[in-house]
Amino acid sequence: VGKDVALVGREVALVGQEVKVVGQEVAFVGQEVALVGREVALVGREVEVVGQEVALVGQEVALVGQEVALVGQEVALVGQEVEVVGQEMALVGQEVELVGQEVEVVGWEVALVEQEVDDVGKEVDDVEQ
Repeated sequence: VGKDVALVGREVALVGQEVKVVGQEVAFVGQEVALVGREVALVGREVEVVGQEVALVGQEVALVGQEVALVGQEVALVGQEVEVVGQEMALVGQEVELVGQEVEVVGWEVALVEQEVDDVGKEVDDVEQ
């Protein structure tokens, strides 16, 4: 909150938001909170996804009060409520900006792969050497 966080070798900016995630597996792979090579701006909205698998692949995804299969198409997120419950989400190669949203992480498994955390990343390099 209020600082830059490096997830999966990229930089993720979490600014004054609450994040709520329940019973999900989230894989962050080499991206700035990347979602399949596109930029996703979440601004002051609640996202609710229940009992489904969402694959974000090379697109901007817009969820508008419905269940959407995001695959190679463009979607806009507009004032919707999104709750992620019991889902697997693969975030790959995309930049995601979380601004003023509520996010709560509850009982989740978060896989941080190849992540660099500013000074921490440098310290790790020194240790490896």
